[in-house]
Amino acid sequence: MIVDGLRDGKTMKQIITGCHTLCDVVYSKKLRKDKISSETHQYFWASMLALIKMNMIDEEEYTLRCGRKKRKKKKLV
Repeated sequence: MIVDGLRDGKTMKQIITGCHTLCDVVYSKKLRKDKISSETHQYFWASMLALIKMNMIDEEEYTLRCGRKKRKKKKLV
């Protein structure tokens, strides 16, 4: 994500701002209980890892919570 942004001619400040904005948008969707697409979810984690790699956020301040998909019950016929 960082390298792709630099290749496109963006500055580090623009990349950091974009990562923060994406994280804020996903967090607000989570609070409103809106659906988050898998593509947005992948971009969110890429943004989080980019911010950690650039030492913009401390990785010990955040906790990874992975929800499990609910299993579909099989109907007995």
